[in-house]
Amino acid sequence: MNIDPISILLLPAVFFIGTITSIEDIRMNKIRNKWILFGSAYGLAALFGLLIWNLSAYSISDFYYTNIAKIGLGDPRPVFTVHWGFFWKTGLNGFLSLILGFALWKNNIMAAGDAKLFFVYALLIPINYYWRSYLPLFPSLALLINIFAVVLGYFLIRSAVYFLARSVRRLGRTAAGAEVTKEKTASKRGEYRRQLKMIFGFMSFFLFFYFLRIAAQKYWSIDIGAGVQAFFIILVVFSRRMTEIFFNKPAVFWTILAIGAGLCAYGLLTDPGLTLSMLAGTAKTMIIFMFAMGLIAKLVDFYVSATGSVDIPIAELEPGMVVERNFWQNLTDRKMLANGFFAGGLSEAETESVKALARDKRVEIVTVCRKFPFAAWMFLAVIATLLLQGSIINLIIYSIK
Repeated sequence: MNIDPISILLLPAVFFIGTITSIEDIRMNKIRNKWILFGSAYGLAALFGLLIWNLSAYSISDFYYTNIAKIGLGDPRPVFTVHWGFFWKTGLNGFLSLILGFALWKNNIMAAGDAKLFFVYALLIPINYYWRSYLPLFPSLALLINIFAVVLGYFLIRSAVYFLARSVRRLGRTAAGAEVTKEKTASKRGEYRRQLKMIFGFMSFFLFFYFLRIAAQKYWSIDIGAGVQAFFIILVVFSRRMTEIFFNKPAVFWTILAIGAGLCAYGLLTDPGLTLSMLAGTAKTMIIFMFAMGLIAKLVDFYVSATGSVDIPIAELEPGMVVERNFWQNLTDRKMLANGFFAGGLSEAETESVKALARDKRVEIVTVCRKFPFAAWMFLAVIATLLLQGSIINLIIYSIK
């Protein structure tokens, strides 16, 4: 890890904000806005200060060497300046992090405080700390990957341990056989159709970007590999929303499939060997990926359903608590409301709204999610990013190679 003047200026703020928000999130399940404002103000002030220094560095250094250090013009007089590209790259990276953070919050993937904290980290971490998996224009995508990798790894390990412990406790017990109903069979068929649609849909995307990358290299001498990788990562992060947009709408899905089929036919006519090899590799990768993601999702859902929620009397519901999604959707059939409560916790008005709906339906018990200190795990991902200087996924890929 290179400790340069920019790191000395910015990293202490990263560790201060990471420590204080982690402690408060563990104790109070809350990230206070004053730390978000402090981090944002500090980052912007640091960038402005570096900009002023760049404009006056030679004059100040010349005065220092001539009048204070008494170093002559013929002797070495090093002057530290920041590359001008650092400013626009950092600014653009911060702006894109703000946009992505808003999208994560809007799609119920992150709480508002966590999304804002992601922006602060993206603003404060120097962009040279992403060099192992540097994505032009948006290097902080590596940080986002690490955040989800760390949190998912935690849930996966905890769910596996809980599942094994529960299985051991049940050894020797006789379980009653469960009859597979027509409803479950229909549900499974629907799931299989969804999986097939995703496989063919993703293969169409792979084909499109495969030929687009070849064209970009051939005609414009541009390698868009990093951008393609970023697209698929974002596609995975927003998989639920992307599935609704691309795969659940017949017109969109069949258009994507038609494009994929056309590209496949073109590839088979121009270079059948390479195209068949790529199709086989893509299909294999997609099947393994979807099987792994399905297994992880089942384990995480099992752990969350078993240990991640608790039932309390409706009278004990307080602001800041998070209503369990399935309970809330069963409580109201108004779609807009059913999707309106997310990880940030209930406000006072929302708390009263839940209580009123519960009274109307004579519900006395409410299911709320247990507290999860996301900020603490985000800080762990920040530390991992600083140490690895890239994403965990890239490290795994390079290790396999």
